[in-house]
Amino acid sequence: MAEEIKKLDKILKSFFYFGWTLLLISIFFKHTKTLWWIGNSLIFLFIFVFFLLNKEIFKFFYKLRELKNLLIILAIFLFLLLLFSLFISLNRIYSIEAFITNYFFNIIVFLSLVCLICFYKNNNIILILFILISFVYVMFVMYLLMFFGNLCELNLSCYVLSISNEIFEDAILQKPLTILPSAYLLCFSVFLIGFITERGKLKYLFLVLFSIAFLIILWFNRRAILLGIFLSLIFFIFNAQSKYIKKFVLFLTGLFFILAFLIFNNPLLKNMFLGRDNLSILISKNYEDFPQSGSLGIRLYTWPIYIKYLIKNPVKGTGIGRKVQKIAIEKENLDPLGIGNPHNTFLNIWMQAGIQTLIVFLLLYFMTLKRALELFSSRIFPYDRFGIGLVVFFIACFVYMNFFGMEEGTRFAPFWIASGLTWGLWTKLKLSNWV
Repeated sequence: MAEEIKKLDKILKSFFYFGWTLLLISIFFKHTKTLWWIGNSLIFLFIFVFFLLNKEIFKFFYKLRELKNLLIILAIFLFLLLLFSLFISLNRIYSIEAFITNYFFNIIVFLSLVCLICFYKNNNIILILFILISFVYVMFVMYLLMFFGNLCELNLSCYVLSISNEIFEDAILQKPLTILPSAYLLCFSVFLIGFITERGKLKYLFLVLFSIAFLIILWFNRRAILLGIFLSLIFFIFNAQSKYIKKFVLFLTGLFFILAFLIFNNPLLKNMFLGRDNLSILISKNYEDFPQSGSLGIRLYTWPIYIKYLIKNPVKGTGIGRKVQKIAIEKENLDPLGIGNPHNTFLNIWMQAGIQTLIVFLLLYFMTLKRALELFSSRIFPYDRFGIGLVVFFIACFVYMNFFGMEEGTRFAPFWIASGLTWGLWTKLKLSNWV
């Protein structure tokens, strides 16, 4: 198949790599909105010319039923989102901008990754650039943690205070902790893939990197992601065929239990990990007291209010974007605690674009997870190893989406990047006799 595809000009391919680099930088660091627009625009230029020069690619896509279904679902998804941006939105200007930045750009990145992975042999630079920028980022974060360690004279309570009061965020160019967790998770998954795939000295570098990525997730108290990673490990304990992978997974699972023991037996660490969450209030089932039990209680108190409203207005939608959603929230008095939104990606999509759009998104999500599972079960190296890291990402990401709104801006990009890697590798595996 590669012979039937015209070779892209080096300048055009450089557009993608330069845009990809700007995109990755904008995911991690503040004050990079311009880089986000430039990077995604360059990637859009790449994919537009790519399809323009290689129209026959659609014929190959249609030879695989799964890819044909994917293109149809993506088209329906974009149509519904555009409908709720142009015609049904409470503020068309805000919605059009949100449509472009939250969905259109990310789906373009998704399609670009699929095409590059499928149809070009020398595409390792995609992962190399991601790993390089992620490496710089995690080293940067570790340096700052050590800086605060020196500043606090290794006083753990000072560390906790610096994180909880967002001093850590304000002192650097890092984006807020509420935006970055999906990027942390993607770093963890990619470094995990590197560790279980590499067989030389690089293996130990990836071991250090994925360990640091995990420590960052733990230190910044991203409990939903930790729960998702733990659930994915349980899945692999029962489904991994390789003895090496099963032993490694058992080791990580044991590490989880050791960390849990250490955290819950140290009052300061326990307080940092649980925050204001009071499980006794939640167990009491006294709904009116839930807001007093911390972030989890606030969510459990707020979700029924939104669900009740959405059941009455299942297909209506407010229009795409948090700014537009906020107009409806204030108008309907849906936010008595002032948290801004449901803190649930699926409820946000439902509220903004109707239950029909949410159903299409869930269908796309589980189709992608299925492809990742097929990579894992292929037993073909290195596809099966990539499958492990991607399954970890999608299980953990699904858990995280239930507790945070991830559909906005750069925080949504890691999901689409992982999806592009999944569909690209799966397609390359299926079409290997053509490439």
